[in-house]
Amino acid sequence: MDLGIYNNHFFVAYKSILVIYDQDGIEESRVDLKKDLNINRLNEFEIDSYGNIWLFTDDGGIYVLDEDYNQKKSFNYLGVDQVDECKTINNNNEIFYFCNYYQGSDLGLLVFEYNQNNLPEYLDYYSIAQDAIFLNLNYFEDNLYFSTESKVYSENINSDLKSEWDSIQIDLDVLETVNFPDILFFVSNEFNSGFSIVDQNNNLINEFDANTFNADTFIGATASNDHLIVVTNQQIAIFNSNYEEVNFSSLNSAQYEILKFEEDYVIASIKNQGFKIGSLDDLFSKHILPNSSPLIDGYNAIQLMGNGDLIAIGGGKDESNESYSSILHYNNRDFINYGSSSLYSSLLDDNPQSPIILIDYVMGQKSPSSIIELDNQNILFSNSGLTLSQLDDDNTLNRGGMVRLNLLTQEIDNIYNSHNSTLGGMQGVYSENIIDNYTVIGEIIESNNNVWVVNPYDELFGNVISKYSIALDEWSGVNVSNTFDSNESNELYMPQGIAFDSNNQMWISFRDEPSLSSNSPYSNGGIRYINSNNQFKKVENDEILIGGVNSNVWSIDICSYEGSDVLWVLSSDGVQGYTIFNNELSSVLGQDLFIDIPFYDGDRIKCDQHSNVWVTTKHSGVRVLLSDSNYTESWPSFSGITEDNSGLLSDVVYDIDFNEESGEIYFSTDLGIAIMESPFGQISYDRNDKYKIYFDKNPFLVPKDEEVIISNVPMGSRLKIITLDGKVLKTINEQSFTMYKWDGKNQSGDYLPSGVYIVISENSEEETAVGKIALVREK
Repeated sequence: MDLGIYNNHFFVAYKSILVIYDQDGIEESRVDLKKDLNINRLNEFEIDSYGNIWLFTDDGGIYVLDEDYNQKKSFNYLGVDQVDECKTINNNNEIFYFCNYYQGSDLGLLVFEYNQNNLPEYLDYYSIAQDAIFLNLNYFEDNLYFSTESKVYSENINSDLKSEWDSIQIDLDVLETVNFPDILFFVSNEFNSGFSIVDQNNNLINEFDANTFNADTFIGATASNDHLIVVTNQQIAIFNSNYEEVNFSSLNSAQYEILKFEEDYVIASIKNQGFKIGSLDDLFSKHILPNSSPLIDGYNAIQLMGNGDLIAIGGGKDESNESYSSILHYNNRDFINYGSSSLYSSLLDDNPQSPIILIDYVMGQKSPSSIIELDNQNILFSNSGLTLSQLDDDNTLNRGGMVRLNLLTQEIDNIYNSHNSTLGGMQGVYSENIIDNYTVIGEIIESNNNVWVVNPYDELFGNVISKYSIALDEWSGVNVSNTFDSNESNELYMPQGIAFDSNNQMWISFRDEPSLSSNSPYSNGGIRYINSNNQFKKVENDEILIGGVNSNVWSIDICSYEGSDVLWVLSSDGVQGYTIFNNELSSVLGQDLFIDIPFYDGDRIKCDQHSNVWVTTKHSGVRVLLSDSNYTESWPSFSGITEDNSGLLSDVVYDIDFNEESGEIYFSTDLGIAIMESPFGQISYDRNDKYKIYFDKNPFLVPKDEEVIISNVPMGSRLKIITLDGKVLKTINEQSFTMYKWDGKNQSGDYLPSGVYIVISENSEEETAVGKIALVREK
């Protein structure tokens, strides 16, 4: 999230949505940056003195919008990695805009100048430091102050900024630089945990109470001529010019993250709890929990609903050991946030207009792992890590391992727990010290009008796979003791995932784990299937499994490939696919894949509608195997999809789902939900039933950008790269994708010179489409 204030309006950005609020916290408008500018993740934004909105993407791109949110300019050719902060500077009646930048280990300033039409033009760049962390930028009496964690650099704006900047020697660690009214420096105290203000000569100006203002929790400070605002993660204080406190705001169980201040208005974000707005006199009079963004970032499980809506579930404990939870329903405009009343009721007591919808259930201690759509806007989600020993008390009926929520009534329809004599938890087998029915719920899937639930550690009833008949409203299960192999009885307590083949037969993956109490076998790893007698049955040739018969198999899925079922297995030792014939397995690949990646609990494997295989990890991004190549090729390469080479928000990926019509892919990460276009979906058309070619980079910098992705092209098309006068330079054929790649070279393998080129898409079943791309050849 990033915040801004301009012309008495509050601006809030979340990933790819920019929302504008009035002084009362009422939403006035919003801009979908993903739809309008193909920005998947907005890193930061700034508003200049003309009201232009500068958008900085996570790949170093810069877009400038006018006050009506139309794009005025873009600067995607500067080659920077990141921009954080900008400042408008009037120097001798010329208006400049200075922005910090990161480029590799280099840290410096980008400078833009406004022309007579108030449009910014790129002017120059100035390298200032290396291997440093930027703090902030200030301007005072013709001097620029560029603050990093290690040094503060200063230079007169009328001097040669290309030369080495002077550094100001501050004796203590600098936290922030402010103009109040002179240039001053927040520093951490040497002998206590608080912080102070010093001037350029290290003279002490003011010292803050270390018990209230701790340097370890310092967020930032900002100032005008007569007010200073100091922010820590739980305190905001406003001081007058004599450093007398004139207003104060504190939090108990939440944390401030970002604060912006302009004239008399203040806006501050609160982690997982929206933001507050107000004036200096009436500090934070309104607490806004917007429907313009999800309540939290990291959703552990997501699913695309049949009507195109998106649902997600997340929760757990943050770094401060504070619990959080959220169920998200995104209806293609609004983010409808649900929260456990046990966590958020006190928050809403102070903010009765909050859009968080409270639902009456007690959230478990573990992160939820699964969410599914049932029917008629009913959803079912897991609620793990809950002690259910007190369920005889009627007051605890809101405690359960699975929660059924009606999105139409916005109320809970049912909570399922050990009252159904099927779902259960620990009872002294895994650990003799745990006898309180501590319940864990894993994967939930629907198949053939039944809901199947992975319920590891179900020592109370032994039904480690539970079944709920939607039509009959009845529960049953597959018991841990019900095994075909008698020597394996009561040794299958930790199933990890389930999948169904084309015969509707269930396959189950297991974790290999001894009990804590006796170190005896508690759960044998590997793969099992359910036979006709409702028994767990070993695969006859399970020695073929990657990692062996008792390997930790974290996740499985079954693809239908050329009329056969292929069981895909993700274990600690890698990935392999197996054809299924008479319940025996045969490897489809000559070697196990991704053996260099350590896989763990929470990593997943899924098939899409084209039988491509997607592997999501909580540490290394995503890997994709293409069915069209007999799974011998990967997309976009064997290195997969990471935050470094795509619009993926983070390499920590919890879950994935696919839009079969559009080809869009939904990734749930620890930093939010990302939507990415894949090369496997249907193309989109405009109102005139015409399709338009899209480029992910335009201009295309050669060879720096390595390749440009040309998308929204009908499968089986032929692309031609031609000059403006019609000379064909390159022809690209791709039979299986709607997304093409071009490296900027001609048919002979030579880079093309700088210029504008035409891209033509030809397809026997579609009209020809034409696009233009600017290629910039770098020396």
